[in-house]
Amino acid sequence: MALPPGLSTVTVTGTYKHPDGTPYSGRIIFRPEPDTLTSAVHDTLIVGGAEVVLDNNGAFSISLLATDDPDVTPSGWTYRVTERWYDAPGRSYPLSLPAATPAVDLADVAPTAPAEGEYVVVTGPAGPAGPQGPKGDPGDPATNLVQSVNGEQGAVSLSAADVDADPAGTAAAAVSVHVAATDPHGDRAYATATFATIVTVQAIDGFVGDLLTRVQNIETGEAFLAGANFTAPVLVHNSRVEVRDGSGTPLHRLDGATNQAGFFGAAPVSRPTVTGSWSDGTAAQSLAAALADLGLIDDQTTA
Repeated sequence: MALPPGLSTVTVTGTYKHPDGTPYSGRIIFRPEPDTLTSAVHDTLIVGGAEVVLDNNGAFSISLLATDDPDVTPSGWTYRVTERWYDAPGRSYPLSLPAATPAVDLADVAPTAPAEGEYVVVTGPAGPAGPQGPKGDPGDPATNLVQSVNGEQGAVSLSAADVDADPAGTAAAAVSVHVAATDPHGDRAYATATFATIVTVQAIDGFVGDLLTRVQNIETGEAFLAGANFTAPVLVHNSRVEVRDGSGTPLHRLDGATNQAGFFGAAPVSRPTVTGSWSDGTAAQSLAAALADLGLIDDQTTA
């Protein structure tokens, strides 16, 4: 909807391009500052901003209220122009649109940031060689020489001892001696009394490794114990307890998984049931057979 007749307007146009000529994509917002303007003459409040979207060529055109219209208060206000691009960073700047210029292209009035950067020296091809300069002053040979080396003058020949160095071929031997020394730095005596020496650490490491191996053997059932004393109830859950002889042959077995038992080498069986009659002797025969199945007796009776 257009502004009321009698208010001055300015048509603002512009075109935005990238350096390669492709058009910008986005929108521009023109917002008066302050946000609310009043025209008592036309009984109108101008609030907020106006927005225009760039076309496919990066161009736009919009008609806006002039910033110096005499029927609008306050006077001397400006627009806040905000560029919001979909494919590049935008910017924001103030803009005055006096009625004396009814058509304005943003390219003529938008601020341009000063160039920022640094000069770059471009090296060209090498030029021809110049003339050779005069030879420098060699100085007085009598005073321009090394006067002494390690306190010696003349033709000086230095040995390893002259510069506190080890003789040739002794470095490896010196390192070996240093490593094998009891206290090469004078601090191992202190370390022995305060910290664990490497021998002690190695012994502890071996002890811990052996301990972990023994615990693992107990957990996997591969440990051999000379004896064990239990002062509290022992729980065997869903497993089998065996007593074997010296050769490893099972003698007595309790199988928690199958709820069976076997003694004196007998294979584990379920709890037997005794049947029959005591009067005719069948109950006794059934009991003997049950005990024999458990391995508790060796039934050598005859009929």
